[in-house]
Amino acid sequence: MKPIVFCALLLCASTLCLAQSRSLFNGKDLSGWHMDVPDLEKDSSLRIPFIVRDGLLVSLGTRRGT
Repeated sequence: MKPIVFCALLLCASTLCLAQSRSLFNGKDLSGWHMDVPDLEKDSSLRIPFIVRDGLLVSLGTRRGT
């Protein structure tokens, strides 16, 4: 029983090692991103609600809810 468990764990570990990650945010700008903000589509003079500051994605929106 132990060899089967060991083989299963080894198989899982090797599968995780082969998985490739993909960066969604480059830390520099919002290239490749689409902002789904209906008000911004209606009036392009509104402030863009997301910016990059010190390599972080920052929302300039206001809190709503509790």
